[in-house]
Amino acid sequence: MENNFSGVRINDKVFHVIHGYGTVVGVVNNSFKAEFINKGNILFALWFLFDGKLNSLDRNPSVFWNEVIIIPPSKPKRKVEKIIKGWLNLYPSHIIEKNTIVANSSFLYQSERDADERSKNRLGEAVLITHKYTVEE
Repeated sequence: MENNFSGVRINDKVFHVIHGYGTVVGVVNNSFKAEFINKGNILFALWFLFDGKLNSLDRNPSVFWNEVIIIPPSKPKRKVEKIIKGWLNLYPSHIIEKNTIVANSSFLYQSERDADERSKNRLGEAVLITHKYTVEE
């Protein structure tokens, strides 16, 4: 974005990225002076070069003809590792193939005790299972 204030005149409105709108009150050589009123209703002035920078060492301009609207990029998604952990009642009717449990209507319980209480009248055994997976958040 090119920012050229070579044609700036007294009473022109300018926009500063921190101080908001201000009014040009002076033009001398290759610079101009703009006054701003801060939130405390205090009037102050800054000198700018015609490229909108405060001085030649600045990398970017800080004053513009129009309001600058900065739209931040969306937060990048990060990979998060999650773990599901619970107790499962394993019954003789369940099939175990290659470290995989094939079970009908099984439930995960928060503790071994909860799983044992659910299987009191059956020939089951509570086993702890965990599953680790990755999601993007």
